[in-house]
Amino acid sequence: FRLNETCSRMYLALSGDFLYYHLTRLGDVAMPFAGKELDPVRIAEIVLWAPWDHRGRLVSSSACFFVELDSAKFRGIMKRRASSKPVCKYANAYIGEVLQVFDASWDLITDVVPQGLPIGALVEDAFLDLDFSESTQGRDLRGATRFLHEMGGIGHSLMNRL
Repeated sequence: FRLNETCSRMYLALSGDFLYYHLTRLGDVAMPFAGKELDPVRIAEIVLWAPWDHRGRLVSSSACFFVELDSAKFRGIMKRRASSKPVCKYANAYIGEVLQVFDASWDLITDVVPQGLPIGALVEDAFLDLDFSESTQGRDLRGATRFLHEMGGIGHSLMNRL
C-alpha cells in the first residue's frame, strides 16, 4: 500500500521481510519487519475500528505471506451478531492503548501495530466474561469457528492453534 491510500483491510504478516516507510516531518523513516507465523506483525488493525488512510508505504524485501481481513465485511458481521460486546470492549481498549503509545497524537500513529502493545492482555480482558464451561464449550467453540470463517476463511487455521 501507499501513503494516504484509503485502507480497507487489516493485514497479518505471517512470513517474509518487509519495510514500512513512515512519513515524518524529517522525511521517510524506514522500519524493517519480519513476519512470523506464531507472532505475526499486525498491520492497519485500526481500520477495523475507525476510518483509516495509510500513514506510510509497505514494501516487501522478500517473498511474504499475508492474511488480510476486509474491514467492511468484519464490521458487517459484527453488526449482525448479538455477542459483539466483547469485541467493542476490545476495540475501545485497543484505540486507548494505541493513543497512549503514540502520546495521544492521532497524527503520529503508524500503520504497523507498535511492539509492546499488550494485545494478549487486551483480548483476555475483553473476552474474560465469556462462559466456556463444560456445558456450553462445544457450542461456543463451534460458534467461534463459524464466526472466524465468516471473517475471511481463517477460522480453521486459527482454531487449530487454540
